[in-house]
Amino acid sequence: MAAGRGPRCSTGYMSGSPDRGGSLTPRAVGRSILTAACLIGMARTAGAQDLRVRVLEAELSIPVSGALVLLVDPEGRERNRGVTSEGGRVHLRALAAGSYRLRLLRIGYVAWESPLVEVGGETRDIEFQVASRRVVLPDVIVVGRSLCGARSTGDAATMALWEEAQKAFGLARETVLRRRLRFRSVERIADLDQDGRVTAERAGLQPSGLTSWPVRAPAVESLAAHGFVAQIENLIAGPTWYGPDPEVLLSEFFLESHCFRPVPPDSGTPAGWVGLGFEPVLDPHKPDIRGTIWVDRESAELRRLDFSYATLPSWAVHAVAGGRLEFARLPGGLWIVQLWTLRVPVPEVRPGNDRARLHGYQETRGWVEVVLSEQGQELARFDP
Repeated sequence: MAAGRGPRCSTGYMSGSPDRGGSLTPRAVGRSILTAACLIGMARTAGAQDLRVRVLEAELSIPVSGALVLLVDPEGRERNRGVTSEGGRVHLRALAAGSYRLRLLRIGYVAWESPLVEVGGETRDIEFQVASRRVVLPDVIVVGRSLCGARSTGDAATMALWEEAQKAFGLARETVLRRRLRFRSVERIADLDQDGRVTAERAGLQPSGLTSWPVRAPAVESLAAHGFVAQIENLIAGPTWYGPDPEVLLSEFFLESHCFRPVPPDSGTPAGWVGLGFEPVLDPHKPDIRGTIWVDRESAELRRLDFSYATLPSWAVHAVAGGRLEFARLPGGLWIVQLWTLRVPVPEVRPGNDRARLHGYQETRGWVEVVLSEQGQELARFDP
């Protein structure tokens, strides 16, 4: 009896190196770093205009921290974005002089947009006072009807939940792209049998590394063509399993290729949470994910994302495979994945038989213990 070499899980939070995780991960990470570098390079070209913005709450004149600020042109196209500091400040750069608006996105509050701002040839300081209007999330008693693709935007409850989750995903994405934090994390990789019992385990404290996202996905174009599992029929090296990252969760592709519905809390979630369930518009030839995005109804803060794999090959069709991401808010309003789990099936091929069966699972579980600033100052510590 010979088992396949095992799955390649595209996971790994803080490695100090972008090469950690599945063999396809370095290409995905490389794209992100290259894209960010190109954008920075473009921003430094001649003609770039600087805006130094400060945002205050109108009622108390106190700084608004941890808010996404988007720089948009008159047609509504996003040109840059940033996150307000604890002093309510953000520095944005426009690639050309012209008219722009600033769109402010705060978790738990209605979005705000400024009047047109003229950006000329010199740095401009702007201060806005913003009224605080709370978002009211639905109190879901029964499962809502599922709406697919663009039709989901017509349902108020669905879109209210989606927009609040998108704000947190956007803040987490900025945390990753700006790479200003360092984490010390622990990760455990375990081999499980078919019944989920641990047969081997490897664990250890990971050194502090730059901000990252623990579950990787390839480019949206690749997902559209091949889904969330690469080389799914490779029974020797094993498939590579992907999960949702911010680029995917913030993409039009994810919204258009899935159906959404509000769901009430279940036996495994607090009563104060409300969920946004999602499932793929099924393609029988493409593995995808389904799951639930959980939001705290009172604060509108993102709490957890549960997902499982859909449309798997015959040898894994009864496998219990998927993952969980648990989110935490840091001082200053940035967001991270604080705990993550990914369980994927491992194929087995018997000698003289080209048909595979389920051999067991590989499970990766990790969590952030300490968050540090660039200078090494401790910003947050989490219990195991």
